[in-house]
Amino acid sequence: MIICLMVFMLACQKEQDPVPDPALVYFLVGENEEVRNESFILALKDPDDIALARSVLANPDEPKIVVAEITKDKSDNFYVNKDLNSGRRWSWHVASLKEFTDFTIEIYDGWPGYVEDNYKEWVSNTKGSGKKGVIGFWNYSLKRELNKSELE
Repeated sequence: MIICLMVFMLACQKEQDPVPDPALVYFLVGENEEVRNESFILALKDPDDIALARSVLANPDEPKIVVAEITKDKSDNFYVNKDLNSGRRWSWHVASLKEFTDFTIEIYDGWPGYVEDNYKEWVSNTKGSGKKGVIGFWNYSLKRELNKSELE
């Protein structure tokens, strides 16, 4: 009986996902041409970044690459990042948007699953600020703004 109670208490202490922050606006970033069928979530708080993202979405014929710093640090703009196609969760998330652009250097090119599977190497090679990495996937751009219910 005591063992069952202890197991139950430990199960209840499992870390809960954060509730979507109402101060953040969430965007889906996905492939321009389907190759891997992976996506990730970009969460923005700065009003200028949000306005810029919405203006990029308003011009779908001119897709832009999302250049951003990424981290696994839960104290740095943390939200649950995942592939909305498969539901696979990424252990990394965007810490800050650097820019939307037409091209990046080759070392920033990749895809979400590659970054997930090779995170330490990715961060070491792309050298963002502190212990962060940088992404700028060539075949990925903003697809749409997300409803917070899609994050659950």
